[in-house]
Amino acid sequence: MNADLKARWIAALRSGEFKQAFGELQKNDGYCCLGVLCKVAGRTPTNSADDTTLYDWMRLELGLPTAGLWHRNDQQKLSFPEIADWIEVNL
Repeated sequence: MNADLKARWIAALRSGEFKQAFGELQKNDGYCCLGVLCKVAGRTPTNSADDTTLYDWMRLELGLPTAGLWHRNDQQKLSFPEIADWIEVNL
């Protein structure tokens, strides 16, 4: 993953600027951790199950374990700072 994008994503997750949401990239005024990544990267989070473009970008171009990040956000309900700590150490 690009070091600059990773740093900006971690900073955004820790900033308190984004309200956390679960189950969708963007839900009302909140975002999941991957939705925050989209915003930081200048991409529009989409919730369409038919749109695999963003997930392909995350997996193939950035090399992200999207399922693992989704699990931490939506299943374990880790806070954004906790997810940022995990990203910092593991990605």
